[in-house]
Amino acid sequence: MNLKKVISLVSKDMDIYLKIPVSSGETVLTRENVQVFLKDNPNATHIQIPEGVATICKWAFSGCSGLKSVTIPEGVTIIESYAFYGCSGLKGVTIPEGVSTIGRNVFRECTGLK
Repeated sequence: MNLKKVISLVSKDMDIYLKIPVSSGETVLTRENVQVFLKDNPNATHIQIPEGVATICKWAFSGCSGLKSVTIPEGVTIIESYAFYGCSGLKGVTIPEGVSTIGRNVFRECTGLK
């Protein structure tokens, strides 16, 4: 898997905003994609999923407790089970209207969501 380097934006409150890179034409965001990315960017607090992704796979972001927000693009239509399980720091997610399938327990143990 070839992932490009990502330029990060750091806000005054030291939050780190990153966009996950995906290969051209790739439409599925897997746990492997996310874990490789976060290994190189362990302090990411705000993640933007790129345009072109249609599916967020099972367990993709599970256990990312430092994650505060996720931007999901309009093209995403499926969020599989447990995709954000255990993201206890998550405070906000906007689910686009085009999402037609949301799996079980997608936000389970996301204690920061209200």
